[in-house]
Amino acid sequence: MLLEEYTTNLLMRQIVSAQILLTQDDFVDKRRYKNAHQALSVLLHRGAIPIINENDSVVIDELKVGDNDTLSAQVAAMVQADLLVLLTDVDGLYTGNPNSDPTAKRLEKIETINREIIDMAGGAGSSNGTGGMLTKIKAATIATESGVPVYICSSMKSDALIEAADETKDGSFFVAQEKGLRTQKQWLASMLKVRERFGRWWSCRSTFKKREKSPFIRCGRSGRELLLP
Repeated sequence: MLLEEYTTNLLMRQIVSAQILLTQDDFVDKRRYKNAHQALSVLLHRGAIPIINENDSVVIDELKVGDNDTLSAQVAAMVQADLLVLLTDVDGLYTGNPNSDPTAKRLEKIETINREIIDMAGGAGSSNGTGGMLTKIKAATIATESGVPVYICSSMKSDALIEAADETKDGSFFVAQEKGLRTQKQWLASMLKVRERFGRWWSCRSTFKKREKSPFIRCGRSGRELLLP
């Protein structure tokens, strides 16, 4: 099993690992959110490396986090990580699909995630997407809005994480918002996100379909634009 590989290799370096299984409920329920935050904080303080996955055995499809990029962003926001590194099959976000567009250029630093960035990642009507980049941009949005910077780079290099930590310019760096959400507000944001997602689902459903699965939909009387998982 993959967990055994992690455990064995970390123990060879005298590093203790700990498996943590989370569900979306752990980010929505205030008590569970605080418990998860405390558990992760204790592990990190004691020098252990948490290996985090979604608890698929108990979660229902409608309440899944859904992907590891989003899960990692929510956890990074929860513990106020110094940096979130997202690995993919390309070395960052490009202006076009580098596999088919020779003029595509990599963006080394992104100050704000806007509609243009979404389209570059392969938003609705775009053929630019590669390496699941759209999901990673969604994750980067969650993290940066919580004050956590994000670095997207290629997993093809064995020292990718070291380069990311050393801020080597071989990927795309997303700047964290200066006034990121703190623990209490992060929990509120997670709770409201899920409630809006399901409470407004039927009113948003037709708009969502018309936009061909655009990551943004405008819902309700307020016309608020939501970024959906």
